[in-house]
Amino acid sequence: MRKLALLVLILLAGVLFLAEDLVVYTYDSFASTIAVKTIPIFEKMYDVKVKVLSFGDAGSVLSRIILEKESPRADVIVGLDQALLKKAVSEQVLEKYLSPKLSNIVLESLKDPSGFGTPYDYGAIAIVYNTELIDEPPTSFEELLNSRWKRSLVVEDPRTSSTGLAFLLWTIGVYGEENFLNYWSHLKDSILTVTPGWDEAFNLLELGEADMMVSYATDGAYSYHEYG
Repeated sequence: MRKLALLVLILLAGVLFLAEDLVVYTYDSFASTIAVKTIPIFEKMYDVKVKVLSFGDAGSVLSRIILEKESPRADVIVGLDQALLKKAVSEQVLEKYLSPKLSNIVLESLKDPSGFGTPYDYGAIAIVYNTELIDEPPTSFEELLNSRWKRSLVVEDPRTSSTGLAFLLWTIGVYGEENFLNYWSHLKDSILTVTPGWDEAFNLLELGEADMMVSYATDGAYSYHEYG
């Protein structure tokens, strides 16, 4: 299925907490991959010790910083998308930060005009599938409703997952606020399970326990880079 919506992941300057370590809150897959490669370099460049704490998916990260609003522990939040950033700003849990490197970002549409978010990555939401199980994947939302795909799709919980929330917003964008619930009432037969976050969904796909999942159009490039 071709991408129809963009998901922009954002690096946020959190409410500063005075401590010896720079405390970073993020989502699991960032902590276990990108952070492992970049944090040691950052520590050496700026002579600082970084403590990375992960809390599942981005939705859970946001819930954590809201819970700690009166006594914040994080200095930096990594991984909120546009929808979650808006919620964080409304909850007044962030400080504005203007990165001196912001001019390196060519696409103005990726920048946060409010000054609370610094974009570091973006990805297009897509349905990805196991090529060993599927030869001809569905190419539209309507095709996903076909009985052929009964209990084959893994989706992420929009309450805890930024990926799941982005997919929900995508369906609202396609079907409108008046009709998206009707679409989901039919889609439920195609859903294998709902996971708390992206990691759990990807594990099911990788293990061959799921045919398809809601993910990102760049997954193929990532898999090629990591596994060849």
